[in-house]
Amino acid sequence: MHVGILIIPVVYYFTNREFAIAILIPISVIFVATDYLRFKINILKTFCDYFFSWMLRSHENNYSKIKLTGASYTLLAASIGIYFIPREIFILAFSILSISDTSASFIGRYFGKRKFVHKTFEGSLAFFITGLIIVFLTPKLTYTPLEYYICISGVLFGTFIEATELQIDDNFITPISISLFLMIAYYISFPQLNILPN
Repeated sequence: MHVGILIIPVVYYFTNREFAIAILIPISVIFVATDYLRFKINILKTFCDYFFSWMLRSHENNYSKIKLTGASYTLLAASIGIYFIPREIFILAFSILSISDTSASFIGRYFGKRKFVHKTFEGSLAFFITGLIIVFLTPKLTYTPLEYYICISGVLFGTFIEATELQIDDNFITPISISLFLMIAYYISFPQLNILPN
């Protein structure tokens, strides 16, 4: 599922904000509504369990308490972000969520041995390294050395956020926190830029 998230920044990269909004918002509404209503409507619960339970985490398959899935939290974050986050920062943050979070999960699960915050050092290192690669592959606002330093700092910040067990789903908090960090850093470092969605 996390690799599939990459379609969001990729579509945004090759299109524009208006097109991305026109596609993203209806899909988000459908996903979140379905996710919520599966707790209320038995036939919808049966349908979702049959087709999607294999890809959900254990707490997402637990019907004792209403809990949205990671996909819903991702789409909520993307829907908020596309209105408030500049295109280049959005693409970077959601690419990191897709690739780096997947890498951290895989490496941490199968090769993680040393503890780092609440996750593993190996998983967090995978997150950071893949995040660095993404920094150099995604579009930038100025393409200056300072901007790359800012983005690398954002990846480091995101690595700590991902390694911390927070009450908010990481599919929401990771891209939003990285985006906010970068927007503040851009605002301080490049006051001449208009840090608004474009």
